[in-house]
Amino acid sequence: MCGRRASNCHHVARRSWGKTFRLVTPNGVWELRSPLFALCGSGTTGCHGKFHDGGLRAEWVWRTGAAEEAWWSGTLLREYPPHSPDLYEFGYWAITDRYGNEIIREVK
Repeated sequence: MCGRRASNCHHVARRSWGKTFRLVTPNGVWELRSPLFALCGSGTTGCHGKFHDGGLRAEWVWRTGAAEEAWWSGTLLREYPPHSPDLYEFGYWAITDRYGNEIIREVK
């Protein structure tokens, strides 16, 4: 995020939810792992601390409505396995500050 060396990872989905979570769609059920961001700092310092205190947020943004519909229906997951790097063709992670101002347009 800031250019400093990453020292650990931040889980987008809370670790208290477990190692995986289930995505249930009309076309199947998939076990997903939390996205991870390599960040500087710890849970209380640096960029990692900013995620924990609400100063930074990560949100997946679909490039098209058709891609979003294909994800939620399960159609996209029939073609691409969960966590496939090829899914970045259809969307990106927007990193914003606590007010929703976009800081980084696309994170892969």
